This record gives sequence, C-alpha cells and structure tokens, in this order.
Amino acid sequence: MKKITLRDLFLKELSTINSEMATQIRMAIKSPDVAELLNVVIANGLGVKQVIKESVFDNAIDFLISSVHRDIDNSSLKEEEKNNEKNNVSSLFQILAGNGKNI
Repeated sequence: MKKITLRDLFLKELSTINSEMATQIRMAIKSPDVAELLNVVIANGLGVKQVIKESVFDNAIDFLISSVHRDIDNSSLKEEEKNNEKNNVSSLFQILAGNGKNI
C-alpha cells in the first residue's frame, strides 16, 4: 500500500480545479523542495514541530521567485514595470524567507 502524503492530497484536490492558479500551485508542489516546505508549514501549523534544512528552504523560495518572475515576464507590462514587479516580488520573498527561518 502506497503511503499518501500531504502533497498527494493537495495534488488530487487541485486536479479538480480548472484555473490558472491551481495549475501554478500544482506545478510548484511538484517541486520536492516546495513540497517539503509545505509539509513542514502544515505540520507546524498543526502543532507538530518540524524543521527543514536551510538548503531545502532556500531552494523552495528560489523556485517560487523564479515561477513568479516567469509569469511577470510573460505579462503585458512594460519592461520597466516588469523589472519593478520582479524586484518587489524578490524583496517580499526574501523578507518572508528571513521570517520563516526564525520560526
């Protein structure tokens, strides 16, 4: 019998939703580092203290930043607006990452 993970449950539920956001979340969760980060966040939210390797955490944040940057690059924004948005996203994720490491 296969062990079912939180990742499996999320992917199953997201497969029933037909939206661009659900597709993007499915793609992100398929990244092992993002899946591990998700598991730790949920477990900690349920009161089960878990830790995550700093390298896994950093890789997950980098993956998410890259995904958002790709979406910005594909948008109809002007080049200057794209650069501003990417800088804002990167700054926000770095702030969140810094806070996440202190939990």
